[in-house]
Amino acid sequence: MGIARDRERAVAIALRRALKVSDAVLISAGSSVGKRDFIPKCINSLGKPGMLVHGVAMRPALPTGLAMVRGKPVVSLPGFPVSAMIAFRAFCRPLIATLSGTRAQNELTVKAVLKERINGIHGHRTYVRVTLTRSAEGLAAEPVRTQRSSALISMVDANGIVTIPEGVATVEAGQVVEVVVIGEIES
Repeated sequence: MGIARDRERAVAIALRRALKVSDAVLISAGSSVGKRDFIPKCINSLGKPGMLVHGVAMRPALPTGLAMVRGKPVVSLPGFPVSAMIAFRAFCRPLIATLSGTRAQNELTVKAVLKERINGIHGHRTYVRVTLTRSAEGLAAEPVRTQRSSALISMVDANGIVTIPEGVATVEAGQVVEVVVIGEIES
């Protein structure tokens, strides 16, 4: 649908047009935690039930929005690139598979030994970007240096993602973790 200006009226017009011609609508950079986030208001103005969730217990991707307007799903992805990528993986891939009448493909997962301690965020599912390497001992996972959701380099440098469940505060170095593979594994 193109780029809508960061103005409430422009976004509402674009959403209205998208809902007419689409089975689902994905809004990129359409959700934040700031006072200027008018996306929920725009979505709610277009039909019921409107915004169902504005904020999920995930890091990154906290400000993700999930809505239904006139029987069509609307996903409002966060503006930070890593948040948007993680939210897309968690919500949009399964949604698109369901709408197309297929099953979401299982992602390749491997077991690896964690090289450094990683921390979760209490009450949130935490996605830690890691670099997987192969050695004679097996696979090792090392967290990439930058984990900020605004730093695209954390996805560029990563070839795997470790998910820390909501109730886990710390995963210690030396533990075996499950890693979703998102790139080639280096030797």
